[in-house]
Parts: sequence; structure tokens; C-alpha cells
Amino acid sequence: VQQSPVALSTSEATHTNVQAPSFHYGTSQVRMVNNGHTVQFNYDVGSTLHLGNQEYKLAQFHFHTPSEHTKNGVNYPLEVHLVHTDAAGTPKVVVGVLIEEGLVNAALFTAFRNLPRHEGETSTPVGALINASALLPFNRAFFHYAGSLTTPPCSEGLQWFVMKNPIQLSDSQIAAFERLPHLNPNNRPVQPLNGRDVGLQSAH
Repeated sequence: VQQSPVALSTSEATHTNVQAPSFHYGTSQVRMVNNGHTVQFNYDVGSTLHLGNQEYKLAQFHFHTPSEHTKNGVNYPLEVHLVHTDAAGTPKVVVGVLIEEGLVNAALFTAFRNLPRHEGETSTPVGALINASALLPFNRAFFHYAGSLTTPPCSEGLQWFVMKNPIQLSDSQIAAFERLPHLNPNNRPVQPLNGRDVGLQSAH
């Protein structure tokens, strides 16, 4: 089995020459739904990720507290997953970004002040826009491995790219998510690697 998340280690990862994803993200309206597992941001059509000549669509991103992936044994307070689908709408590529406490994240400012609190609630703050590029760290070094969705049905066959470097949210932004009823914690524990390779690639 090849399940996600996994424990990531900078010292144990093998150097990989896997092609780095190229991001072609546009701006989207902020449309959030609390689905009982997480707060999911459903993204406007037109934003894509390219892997070689394959194109995948950014469908949504969502958050987990604490982080699902650990890095060198450490859980971060939050992790965001950017989920990309193939032409048939099947999730195929997930980009994970670890979040540490630090500066206010301007891109998420309005959204995190209007998080939908209860399962089934939606929130679409008037005029709020986001460009998911702002959720990627400046340095694009990444871990890469084959894994699965981390929420049911936990289907396998996904490529994971987890950014080595975290982004920052302020303590009050992190707390706004942590205080949502029934979503803390909403992380799946790390799963055994079962012989899988985890690659690490430096940014070019």
C-alpha cells in the first residue's frame, strides 16, 4: 500500500531528478465550504499545473491542523493541500505546503476572518479574491513521492510534491482555523513508507 501522509526527512530522502511542476495559477474568488473534514476552497477554472507535457487543473485547496506530513520529525501547526485533477476530474497531483507561525499571510487575510464554522456552511466574502501562487514558498525545493488522498476514500495513484520550505501565517490566523469546531485535529497520522522512495529536489 502507498498511503499518505508520510514522514519526510531531509537526510534520508534520495536526490531526485523528477521534473519540477510548473504553476500556471490565476486569481479566483474565495469560495469556502466546511465539509466536516476541512475547510475547502473551491477554485475558479483556468488554473493549472504542468508536469512535463501533462496538464492538471487546480480544483481546490484545503487545510489540515496540525500538519499531516512531518519534516525531520516535526509537525507544523497547519498544512495546505492544493489538489489537481486530470481531464476526467480525478485527483492526480497534490502539492502540500507546511505552514509555520510568523507574519500575517495577506493572501488569506479576508478568508481566514470569514471561515465557515460548521459542517455544511459556506462562506464567500464579498469581493475577496485569492491567487494560489501566494500559498507557495519563494524557494520551490520539494519532496516527491507516490501516495494517496488523506481523506476517505484515501485512493492511491497520486503524485505528491511537498514543499521543503514552509510559508507563514500569523498566530491569530492559525488560531482562527484551530478554533473551528470538530476540525482540530483533522490530520491523518503518518503512514508507513513500505519501501517507497522519497525524493528531494533543490530549487533551480
